[in-house]
Amino acid sequence: MRFLSSAAVIASGESVIRSIVETYLEPNRDLAEIRAGMEKGALDPLREFSNACRAELQYLKLPSSR
Repeated sequence: MRFLSSAAVIASGESVIRSIVETYLEPNRDLAEIRAGMEKGALDPLREFSNACRAELQYLKLPSSR
């Protein structure tokens, strides 16, 4: 899909992959640490990717934005 996606979507997708690998290599977290991360918004690895995809889709839907 690299040939169809914008640079922003590709970069944010690669960032998600790096985040998953880094998280896997970290020590296990207990439930309190997971909850604290959720409350801070730190446990949403797809947020940036989702926003980039949404922005690209919006751009493609609106011919006047080109």
